[in-house]
Amino acid sequence: MDTDLYDEFGNYIGPELDSDDDDDELGRESKDLDELEDDDDDDDMGDHDEDHPGMEVVLHEDKKYYPTAEEVYGPEVETIVQEEDTQPLTEPIIKPVKTKKFSLMEQTLPVTVYEMDFLADLMDNSELIRNVTLCGHLHHGKTCFVDCLIEQTHPEIRKRYDQDLCYTDILFTEQERGVGIKSTPVTIVLPDTKGKSFLFNIIDTPGDSPFCVVSFSDEVTAGLHISDGVVLFTDAAEGVMLNTERLIKHAVQERLAVTVCINKIDRLILELKLPPTDAYYKLRHIVDEVNGLISMYSTDENLVLSPLLGNVCFSSSQYSICFTLGSFAKIYADTYGDINYQEFAKRLWGDIYFNPKTRKFTKKAPTSSSQRSFVEFILEPLYKILAQVVGDVDTTLPRTLDELGIHLTNEELKLNIRPLLRLVCKKFFGEFTGFVDMCVQHIPSPKVGAKTKIEHTYTGGVDSDLGEAMSECDPDGPLMCHTTKMYSTDDGVQFHAFGRVLSGTIHAGQPALAAGAPALPARAGNFPRQRLFPGNGGCARPDPDPRPLPSGWNFPRCQQWPFVGCGVPRGRAHPGCGAGKLRPAGTRNRSRGQRVLGSPSLARVHRGSAPGRAEGANTPICGGHQQ
Repeated sequence: MDTDLYDEFGNYIGPELDSDDDDDELGRESKDLDELEDDDDDDDMGDHDEDHPGMEVVLHEDKKYYPTAEEVYGPEVETIVQEEDTQPLTEPIIKPVKTKKFSLMEQTLPVTVYEMDFLADLMDNSELIRNVTLCGHLHHGKTCFVDCLIEQTHPEIRKRYDQDLCYTDILFTEQERGVGIKSTPVTIVLPDTKGKSFLFNIIDTPGDSPFCVVSFSDEVTAGLHISDGVVLFTDAAEGVMLNTERLIKHAVQERLAVTVCINKIDRLILELKLPPTDAYYKLRHIVDEVNGLISMYSTDENLVLSPLLGNVCFSSSQYSICFTLGSFAKIYADTYGDINYQEFAKRLWGDIYFNPKTRKFTKKAPTSSSQRSFVEFILEPLYKILAQVVGDVDTTLPRTLDELGIHLTNEELKLNIRPLLRLVCKKFFGEFTGFVDMCVQHIPSPKVGAKTKIEHTYTGGVDSDLGEAMSECDPDGPLMCHTTKMYSTDDGVQFHAFGRVLSGTIHAGQPALAAGAPALPARAGNFPRQRLFPGNGGCARPDPDPRPLPSGWNFPRCQQWPFVGCGVPRGRAHPGCGAGKLRPAGTRNRSRGQRVLGSPSLARVHRGSAPGRAEGANTPICGGHQQ
């Protein structure tokens, strides 16, 4: 270190030095030169990399280990990418397609007490067919009554002790709510008192109440339009209700045969605990009230209901009781013999008394304590049977059952009161032959009632060839079907038509013409040629018999026999679903001024039809030619 340039304290005392700004400028110039050299080096490296691809340096986040989903599956495939823990491992990313079901169906053919060939043979004779609609107020026992008929004809189907069977309530919503929503048809074979079998097409309609938010009157209307008679159910305790009056008026307007079933007579004994005489007055009051309503709405003086005429029956669906005066008299004839039960039945109603001394029936009471014949021969035995079962079962019931010829096992005697009472009444009254006698005698067959039905529902010429074929219920005439309702499949994807064959014969796979909606323009494309198929219904058999259905036959969705219809995809209009009247082709709807389309021999259902449908949509069978 030069000591001359510094003093004793280390301070610089030499000549002046250059400033720091000059040093900074020199530093910048050297830095720029270094950067230019680096750029030249990078260009040289780039040229070198182009000569050798794949050797470049790639950051970790820019590396690509696997191909993308678009590269693997293509741009037209939609892919779903989810990160970890966004979905549980037990749940698949793409769920399998599940078929929704809205109703119950029989998976196998139910076992019946008769052969299916016998049922098919009955179809050929329209005189042995009865088309009946069961209607009544809400909770008056229509569905339970059908359950008794199902148990009678199906040995493997039995009611549980703790709940009702409700065999015709096939929708899940009906079972959850405990009330019928849709009318359900059932076809069964039932014997009468003489053992003669008849084919019954029974339509179980839902009840209605003025307090219900939703009205089910359209379901009843659909059943009445294809039936020949009505069985009006009335609760013995509640009597005639508001909806009962509506149904009487509706049935009279449809010109149908009306019969009455006074149901739940057990309530008079077990709930109201009325004496037998008061119970008789209650039953007679119901019959008189129904007759008063019929005379109000009908001009036919011959339309009178009376147990003496056989068009009134008494029943208790809960305990499997059903009888008329004739069927109860038949029990006496079978027990004691040498009794003309038909003449005996004529003396079991009204102010008629039995004199035990002369053993004759008189209109005047022989003593002040004498009971009417209905009370003495029908109500008092019924009261005694119920009292014996409900009362002391262990001591007096076995002796009483032996006198009646009813034999029960020890296990059956140990049952609870309700199932035991049902079992005893079922063995005592037997099959519902009284109900069959009432329907056979007072509801016309399809052939007998065809003329009245066509005159009321068909607005075309009854004297025409088509009208005469329908009036005569001719199985060899042109095919004419009247559809009144649509039933969806169990998955709710398609609809099946429900109706009645007015003339001709339907064959499975037969092509037919279906009329379109009235709002569509008149062109040939509105009438697609449909192919009929045998379908399965809510209580349906899985393998329907493809044999033809003759005229007079309802092709219902039943558990016994297939119906015939055309599929209608869900979401499309299905004209013909309404329960309106038949109109001939070429006429106009007076209420709407719309022309009914079709060939001269086609007819359609105009009421309840949808205003339009998608082009090419399938429509149910409403009418057509026999091919």
